[in-house]
Amino acid sequence: MVVSSKDNLKAENIEAITEGCKNLEKHIKNISQFGVPVVVGINEYVTDTKEEHQAIIDFCKQLNVECKISEAMSPRHYQHGFTWSIQKIQISILCMKMTCLC
Repeated sequence: MVVSSKDNLKAENIEAITEGCKNLEKHIKNISQFGVPVVVGINEYVTDTKEEHQAIIDFCKQLNVECKISEAMSPRHYQHGFTWSIQKIQISILCMKMTCLC
């Protein structure tokens, strides 16, 4: 059984991530029913580890779903400023439009 609490958020917990991916899988299956491409974006938190991100990426890869860390929502936007964040969001939107041929 996975035990998680707000007190444990700073400690790496791959087991909790793996358990949470079951919920992610349900969302992926629900969206897939509409015939649209599914892409998973990981909101990066300063307490996250590369291994936790990789666990999610690997899980999505098993389902043939693209998964990336969302740089636009990264804590790095505080370091680089608002303009940098907006530029990252604009690039993401442009990529989505090109992928969907909207």
